[in-house]
This record gives sequence, structure tokens and C-alpha cells, in this order.
Amino acid sequence: MTDLIAGINPVFEALKEIPDQINQIVAAAERRDERLNKIIELARMNHIKVATLPRRMMDQKYPEILHQGVVALVAPYQYVGMEDVLSRVSAVSGPFALLALDGITDPHNLGALIRTAAAAQVQAVIVTTHRSTLITPTVQKTAAGALAHVSVVRAPNLAQSLQQLKDSGFWIYGATVQNGVDYRATDYAERMVLVLGSEDKGLRPLIAKTCDYLVTIPLNPKVPSLNVSVAGGILMFEMAKRWSPPSGINIS
Repeated sequence: MTDLIAGINPVFEALKEIPDQINQIVAAAERRDERLNKIIELARMNHIKVATLPRRMMDQKYPEILHQGVVALVAPYQYVGMEDVLSRVSAVSGPFALLALDGITDPHNLGALIRTAAAAQVQAVIVTTHRSTLITPTVQKTAAGALAHVSVVRAPNLAQSLQQLKDSGFWIYGATVQNGVDYRATDYAERMVLVLGSEDKGLRPLIAKTCDYLVTIPLNPKVPSLNVSVAGGILMFEMAKRWSPPSGINIS
């Protein structure tokens, strides 16, 4: 089985970070510009086969992907286990943050959250096995190469995974629309997990009960909720700024 990474930025990042997992690059014959030329050059440096197809044939072959004229054929995405994540904790002297997602079904939201998590120096993202999207070409595209910098864990039982993290010294912060503490007035532990609920229902009651703290973003009453990826971005960077001084962030 082969997965796809599509788009200029995601393919370029994959070539830099995981070239050994890429089997082939497919490029549109009509497109020749500096960014694509760099991809082709990097692929050949890593002895990766480069094939060209007319743009029309690429559109037919990958009809549901915004490929921008380039696709990488890669080995299936390699999730990591919770034990792999926990084994890294002792080697990190500073903050160690995780993002847990309780039933995110929109691949664009998942990709955006992974991208923000990588930018905010979150160590890993935990996704549920059921009632959620996993890593798809759309997620890869939306994440814009961030999957090369942040690990993803699949959790068959999120409540059990959160309890395992609590037993390992992590504090759990769940995001909720109502009945939480203002996120700006909350202290955040250096070993922490931010939990975001599904787009339509938020956190499940069992997951909310597992959290040590519930936090809320105060909103204009005329706008009762935020997109989950926007809310996640606000919370992740609020948490990150408590740990480290401001620094330049490249989001291109």
C-alpha cells in the first residue's frame, strides 16, 4: 500500500525529513519553476525516481487532491506508540506538551491542528482510532510539511491514554465552550496535554471528567463558538508563551 503527499511545500518538507520513505515523485510535465526544480533536484540527490505526467493526466489520476503539479508516493504513514512518546520525556529538560484530539472528523481541521502543533513545539498529537479522521493526503496537504516535525499517536481508548499520561506526571487541560476557567487566567504545567473535542459536540463527558482542568476562550455572545483549529491555535500558543520568550516563527 502507498500513501500520497501532495503539494509543493509538503513534498519539499518530506524530501528533507523522510527521503527514505519516498518511493517516487510524480510531477506535471507543464510545470517548471524554481520551487519544483528544487524538489526534482533534491529527489535525484536522494536517488528517488522522478516521473512526469501531463497535468491533465495528473488531475485524472488524483482527482480529489490539490496537488499543485507534484505528488510524492510514500510508504504508509508511520504512527508512533504512546510508549515511544513517554520514552522521550526523560530526555527533555524543558516543557513537554501533547495535543489530544477527541474525535476530529474534518481532515482540514486535523491538518491545520498538526501544523499549529508543530509551530508551537508540541511534541506529539494523539488522535482517536474511532469516529475521527486519520492521516490522509488531505491532512498531509493541509499540514504543509508539519508531519515531518511532529509525531502522531493513534489511541484506541483516549480516556485510558490520558490516564496513562496522568500517571506519568502530565496534567490534562480540556477545552470547553462553557463552564471552564478563562484560558488566560490558568497556569500551565510544563508536562501537559491539551485536549480538544469534536467539531460538533466538543469533549465527550468521560474525557472532560478525565481532565484536571477545563479552560474556555471568552467570546462575543454573538459568536458562540470558534472553529476547532482556530481555538486550538489560540490555546497552544497561549500555553507555549508561558514557557519560552517570544521568537520568530516561520509559517510560510
